[in-house]
Amino acid sequence: MSLRIKVLLPLAVFSILLFFYLYGYWIPRSINADEADFQKTTESHLESVIEGLIPLLLGRQLDTVYENLDSLKDRNKEWLSIQLVGPEGKTRYPLRPLPLPTDIRTRHVHTVERSVNYLNMNLGTLIVVVDFTAHLDKMKKRHQELTATLLTVMIAFIVTIGLMLEWVVGRPVKLLAHASRKLAAGVFDVPLRKVGNDEVGTLVDSFASMRDAIQGYQAELLSRQVLLVKLFTAVEQSPVSIIITDAGGDIEFVNPKFTQITGYTFEEVLGKNPRILKSGETPPEEYKRLWETVTAGNVWHGVFHNRKKNGELFWEAAAISPIQNDEGTITNYLAIKEDITERKKLEEQLRHAQKMEAVGQLAGGIAHDFNNILTAIIGYGNIAIMKIPEGDPLRHYLGQMLAAAERAAALTKSLLAFSRKQIINPQPVSVNVIIERVGKLLHRSIGEDIELKIVLTEKDTTVLADSGQIEQVLINLAMNARDAMPNGGNLIIETGQAEIDDQYIKGHGYGKRGMYVLISITDSGEGMDEKIRERIFEPFFTTKEVGKGTGLGLSMVYGSIKQHNGFINVYSEPGRGTTFTIYLPLLKAGARPAAAGEPAPPPKGGTETILLAEDDTALRNLARGVLEEFGYSVIEAVDGQDAVEKFNMLKDRIQLLILDVIMPKKNGRETFEEAKKIKPGIKALFTSGYPAEIIQKKGILEADINFIIKPHPPQDFLRKIREVLDG
Repeated sequence: MSLRIKVLLPLAVFSILLFFYLYGYWIPRSINADEADFQKTTESHLESVIEGLIPLLLGRQLDTVYENLDSLKDRNKEWLSIQLVGPEGKTRYPLRPLPLPTDIRTRHVHTVERSVNYLNMNLGTLIVVVDFTAHLDKMKKRHQELTATLLTVMIAFIVTIGLMLEWVVGRPVKLLAHASRKLAAGVFDVPLRKVGNDEVGTLVDSFASMRDAIQGYQAELLSRQVLLVKLFTAVEQSPVSIIITDAGGDIEFVNPKFTQITGYTFEEVLGKNPRILKSGETPPEEYKRLWETVTAGNVWHGVFHNRKKNGELFWEAAAISPIQNDEGTITNYLAIKEDITERKKLEEQLRHAQKMEAVGQLAGGIAHDFNNILTAIIGYGNIAIMKIPEGDPLRHYLGQMLAAAERAAALTKSLLAFSRKQIINPQPVSVNVIIERVGKLLHRSIGEDIELKIVLTEKDTTVLADSGQIEQVLINLAMNARDAMPNGGNLIIETGQAEIDDQYIKGHGYGKRGMYVLISITDSGEGMDEKIRERIFEPFFTTKEVGKGTGLGLSMVYGSIKQHNGFINVYSEPGRGTTFTIYLPLLKAGARPAAAGEPAPPPKGGTETILLAEDDTALRNLARGVLEEFGYSVIEAVDGQDAVEKFNMLKDRIQLLILDVIMPKKNGRETFEEAKKIKPGIKALFTSGYPAEIIQKKGILEADINFIIKPHPPQDFLRKIREVLDG
């Protein structure tokens, strides 16, 4: 209902009620009162007439009475009839009765009857029939006109009030209503017209102020909403887990990254405590420090070793902070956590690499001097054997000495392989062939209580590798398996092919896409727990008794496989045995394994002149003795500069340079470059006891360079010399 109707309706109702009051009550009552007054007036008039008639009647002046009554009737038109009745009841006037009007029944007629008495003497009765109709009609008409006038005034008043309300209140209110609808629709530029400084004008001003305030609030709300959407989107798409708990630590919100990492859905963790992720690997003291920090209102930073829904362990770096209200009361906790499992794996690999580097540096530091010593031992030992006749007991002792020296050389080689600095001789080889060859040795060495089973794939197993080092890897792993089965068991060596894809690399944190030859060595031994498994490739880490293990065996295996661009992993559980799995890159189709060669022929001598540059006196004397023993002429030089000077003087006699790589004044490469300037076609054979890394830095290891590493038996040394001279 509109405001105008609310205001005008009472006025209209009042007017209607007033009309009914006037028409139904006041007018009839007024007419009745007028009728009574008129009757009283008539009766009063009649009394005065009677007073005038009494003297005439007493004087028997009837004609005059008649004249007066006729005149009275003529003057009072509303008097329909006048009748004078004598005391005896005889009508004296009029002399003959006059007829009443025919419509007398429809008129308002009153009969007024008065006795004419004088001093207790009855002179007769005067009867007048009076017609009140005209008088009453006149009064009624006047009252109706008054009522109509009042109603007209009321209607005019109501209309005026309605128009004023429409102009003063209705239109501004309609404009405000229109503006409010626009405002509700988000349109704020609707003009507001102020028609005055009255209450409606104040309302318009207030509405305008409200509109401006709402516009400001909406702009701020929109800005906050945009910010909230951005924040929510950032939380939803965050690369880290976000958890919000209540003050008691129960989860109220987690983002999709949390569910992706942990495997729990939002519904599964809602209302739960984050301790559902506890694995028991995080120290209890860390949780205590966490709660002491956050309940004090501070931010806690730390690392959790948690467990996923599927039981898989993972690492998380977390920052947990309290959320406080305006009063400073903690209402929630916010945890932002990043999955650092891959980083932990990389850190572990880095630590392992650093440990290997440290041992490698140690091995490299001693390798040169150690190899020089072994070169002398092996060289002189072989010369001694060659000079002692068959059957002499000394040959046996010398053989044992050389075997020990060879084992020492193998140890040095293994150390350098572990540190990934050993020079290897990669050739296309069949892993199956290597395992068959190693298997014959293992049958004799692992013991009768261990059953060895070899399962070889029919697929291609050709890899580019140093077969000697691969053999050493297999022997090392087999010996470890033997030691893990003191009461006997099963040892299975299998081969196969495997394709490494992105999923494998992502899951393990290492590897390179491609096809690999797979070697698995499985035992049924004691197995190991996760903590031991994580450290198994660390140098000097061993679970064996003191004196029964160096802690380098598996580290050497690890280094050797890495040097072959492969990788190795291990699976083991306590009491359920261990499986080592080696992955070596499969050689492309078309490459063929190197055929097993015939036994090396006896070394040949020669008559050429050789310039021997070696800074170690013992090795120089050994090499000179071997060369001269087989017919060569030898010119000695103690360093690179000495070699250049002697070559410059005797260049026409010299056919070959034997150069130690690392020498004082000039290294082997620099010496060779100087010699080529003097005699461009001169040949050279390089030798060194230093590891490959150092030699590479000196620029020696190139495809067209002849090289032999120390220690080397005289036979190999002589064959290599003959190969270079005849090449």
